Amino acid sequence: MNSFFRFPICSTLFSYYLFLVISKNCFGEVSKMDIKVYIQQDTIVSYYDENWRKVASKQQATYFGKTFENESGYWEQRDYYADGTIQMIGIYTDSTVSVKQGQFTWFYKNGQKKTVSTFWNNRLIDEHFEYYENGQVDRHLKFNNFGNIESEEYYKPDGGLSIVTKPKFQGSTNEKVEDYVAQNLKYPNKARRKNIEGQVMIRFTVGVDGKLQNQEILSSPDSILSEEAMRLIKSMPKWKPGNRDGIPIAMSFNLPITFVLD
Repeated sequence: MNSFFRFPICSTLFSYYLFLVISKNCFGEVSKMDIKVYIQQDTIVSYYDENWRKVASKQQATYFGKTFENESGYWEQRDYYADGTIQMIGIYTDSTVSVKQGQFTWFYKNGQKKTVSTFWNNRLIDEHFEYYENGQVDRHLKFNNFGNIESEEYYKPDGGLSIVTKPKFQGSTNEKVEDYVAQNLKYPNKARRKNIEGQVMIRFTVGVDGKLQNQEILSSPDSILSEEAMRLIKSMPKWKPGNRDGIPIAMSFNLPITFVLD
């Protein structure tokens, strides 16, 4: 028969507990005594204003978050509205909460799901759902393991499909985005010397005003090529924005840029 006693030792960022494990034989005699120390990670609480900037106290906060290590060794982040209603649940690789790894769910203040996404090393994979406050699906995207969008569907609040027109490049007369890339891409000399070539996949958002924003590299053979691809995208003129049921909306767009040595 075993029994144990727990004694708290001290508490800062960690809680330390001393477990005294006593083993007895069938006659009630002590046959073995083990002393074990367990370390339990405390929850880290942070407070944020309406723009998600950290503030010093709960009284100043619009949101607050709790971060802790879960049983799988990953770090779980739970954010809340000021009244304690859940706002987000997500998983990160470590305590810096900088690399998303797993499912993230955001909530409206009424408790309904707002967005559900799955990440791998900060990259969207699998399926992504956005919802109306009534719980109906608003937008559904499917990603491959490289973060590229394979399909995208939009829905009306009643569940019917929306009619969506994707963003379109607006260069000179009849110029296509491929033409703009071919004419303006500059092969980096450093990449030439090192015989570096390949395809850079870049994602950006075309805003309702046609301006490109939120540019990010999804995949690349080398950072030298990534820098040139990013420069090229940022040099592009405005696009014609996408629209949903005739109304302009911001939409994401994936563009492959291929570097081939002569």
